[in-house]
Amino acid sequence: MTLHEPATFLTDCLLAGLAWTLAWRLRPGHGSARWWKHTFTLTGVSALVGGTFHGFAPNVPSSVQSLWWLATLWVISGVSACLLLGLIAEIAPAGHRSFWRVAVVAKLVLALLAVAFRPDFVVVIVDYGVALTAWLLAALLVPRPWRGWMLAGIGLSVGAAIVQQSGWPRLPFFNHNDLYHLIQAIGLMAFFQGARRLGMSDKLGSL
Repeated sequence: MTLHEPATFLTDCLLAGLAWTLAWRLRPGHGSARWWKHTFTLTGVSALVGGTFHGFAPNVPSSVQSLWWLATLWVISGVSACLLLGLIAEIAPAGHRSFWRVAVVAKLVLALLAVAFRPDFVVVIVDYGVALTAWLLAALLVPRPWRGWMLAGIGLSVGAAIVQQSGWPRLPFFNHNDLYHLIQAIGLMAFFQGARRLGMSDKLGSL
């Protein structure tokens, strides 16, 4: 079986390994951190499924390719939902959390349907971007020890998405997807440092 896009396959596998390592190392003592553990775990799944798609999908029938790619995008929508559920656990008043959780589930269903009708990576980038925007607003408005690290992770994630959509670079053995994975890996490490500080009082300091 031929390995296509070896650099994309390799960088995706490295991203998956990093995400799972961060999930394993995160010791969730708070509800939000538990959702971040799920976030890292699903990020690893999406990277592995996406990497194997880039590497091996051309070897299988187009119908299998379509389902394979759809699974990759759906997992990323799951990552977005975990991010939002983590934010709810961190900052939402206890009496309002059920409402916001239902809203997140509704958004997830809509995202899954949107991806099914239009299986384009830009759709999940928009979905993921909604979750990052929510964390960005929280980081700017709510003084917590995780603020600086989350802002760094968000900035790197946005930069990675811009690179992915730009199509640059177009080198024979290294492309925009590969650079996207490397930038996102650094972003994950920033998010991990932020996740370690979830549930802490703002009096404990920040980045």
